[in-house]
Amino acid sequence: MNRQRESFRRWLAWNNGVTVVLMQEALDQRLSLDERQVRLQILADALAEAGCDDATLLLCLRDPRFSAEGFYIVDWFTRRDDYRNADCFTTPGT
Repeated sequence: MNRQRESFRRWLAWNNGVTVVLMQEALDQRLSLDERQVRLQILADALAEAGCDDATLLLCLRDPRFSAEGFYIVDWFTRRDDYRNADCFTTPGT
């Protein structure tokens, strides 16, 4: 469990918190569904570069056929205390 938490924190901090911004944008209802799906695909690439090797998680983020699952995963991530307390947390547009 502790190892999983450390991995999650590393993913959030990767590349100055770009994964956090991508998660926020993927959930932004002001963007079109296509734009939000692109954010999921970019998020998958960013997580993979940050060290995530969970093939199922990455597939759900990359494949538009699984976008409902991808959005669920992002929603789950953003509800975690690790995410809400991330040092790299930023709000787009500020």
